[in-house]
Amino acid sequence: DILRETVKDISQTDLNEIIKTAVHIREEADAKRLIKKDLTPEPYLYQIPEPGEHFEYVVVKNNSSERVGDKMEYPEVARRLGKKIDISYYLKSVVGLCARFINYDELFQPSSEIVLEALKRLKD
Repeated sequence: DILRETVKDISQTDLNEIIKTAVHIREEADAKRLIKKDLTPEPYLYQIPEPGEHFEYVVVKNNSSERVGDKMEYPEVARRLGKKIDISYYLKSVVGLCARFINYDELFQPSSEIVLEALKRLKD
C-alpha cells in the first residue's frame, strides 16, 4: 500500500519532502589538474560549498548523464529554473527500501526444500 501511494502521489510531491543532504568533496584529481594549469574553476551561477561543508540537494532529470552527482541541484535553483525532478531515482530508493523489508520477512523466504535443491545444483 505504501509503495502504491508513493507511486501515485510522487508527481505531486512537495520539493521540501525529497531534499537530501550531502558533504561536498572536491575531486582530488580535478583540483590537481587545475593547479598544474594554474587555473581557477569557472565562475558558477551559485556558491559552491567548501570541502567538508554539508549542503541540500534534489535529483533532477539530466539527459547528459546517469550519475547522481551530475543530477544534483540546489532545491532553490531547481524551483527557480523549473527543473524536473528525476522521479525514477526516488522511486528506486523506495522500491529498494521495500525490497529490504521483504527480504527479511519470513513470509517471503524460500522453503528449505527449494534451498536444498539450489545447493544440490551448485554442487553438480
